[in-house]
Amino acid sequence: MDVRALTARRIASQKISPRHAVSVKDALGWMCAVQAQDYGMARWGLALRAAHASAAAVDAAIDRGDVLRTHILRPTWHFVGGGDIYWLLDFSARRILAGMKSRLEQLELDRATLNRSAAIMEKALAGGNSLTREELLDIVRNAGISTVSNRGSHILAWAELHQLICSGPSRRGKRTYALLPERVPEARRMSREESLAALTRRYFRSRGPATQKDFAWWSGLPLGEVREGLALVKRSLDSEGEGSARLWFNTSSRPGGGGGVHLLPAFDEYLIGYQDRSAQVQFASQKSLVSSNGMFWPTVVAGGAVIGTWKKESSGTNVAVRLNLFRGAPRPAGRLLAGAVARAVEFFGAHPATE
Repeated sequence: MDVRALTARRIASQKISPRHAVSVKDALGWMCAVQAQDYGMARWGLALRAAHASAAAVDAAIDRGDVLRTHILRPTWHFVGGGDIYWLLDFSARRILAGMKSRLEQLELDRATLNRSAAIMEKALAGGNSLTREELLDIVRNAGISTVSNRGSHILAWAELHQLICSGPSRRGKRTYALLPERVPEARRMSREESLAALTRRYFRSRGPATQKDFAWWSGLPLGEVREGLALVKRSLDSEGEGSARLWFNTSSRPGGGGGVHLLPAFDEYLIGYQDRSAQVQFASQKSLVSSNGMFWPTVVAGGAVIGTWKKESSGTNVAVRLNLFRGAPRPAGRLLAGAVARAVEFFGAHPATE
């Protein structure tokens, strides 16, 4: 599969094309999970995939609990839907907690301390309450449990992985935590095999064409489990190529035109969803897209290729976008680039996110 066909299919699979008119909830459901450590940018990523939904529409979906933010998969912050959060946690939490074990021991966070912290947080949040991170950790500290030296972050992550807390509705522009069983009272559970099949199918449906190694990177799964997942669902997938370079994609997917200009957010799934990003990054090295601390910069994409980066700049109530187009990269039509910039300015200017 040539590069242009590959990127055109990925743009279509990821629903970046503006012809897809779906709700924010449905856009996230299609993607299954979206990396969201940069909260404001992740909101923009959902809006792009929901036919350029407004900032208010994205925030309303978050406040309703259609969109939840928690730690899963690799792990890092992700947006996940209420209908998926339980089975995703059932499937990935044990592996993540095993990886956290040595760090928890270094922080002297034993099971008794973590259980006590969880009980304190559950009492504070019960009855539909929501508290900011600072408020919740203040309550834990006031009960005599230290939260210094990154202990607070691990206490919160442990409670997330044990299905106690998740993101709550925003309060005066600030993000909060709430009890997961109160936010999503109906638990959709699946067996390990069902979960592996669902995750595999939805990854290749929403990000294909992609390789086994791409899926392993995105999911955090070892290659053995990736192969097991593909064996469960490969009849519903098409493939092209051989060996480790074999590309898998949804049988019903249709390649898009690959055209259009898009200002994608930092850590967007169009890059972060793959181990091998060479098809998208043709006009610069990948190092130019990643900061020294691992931050993926927001990108300008035209014809499926990354042609530059962009930065949001705010001054009071005014929002502007500054572009940095790569030397040697093709320049898109001015009206297309201006339209992409205008959509980003409208989104971030109408309702700036609290960072």
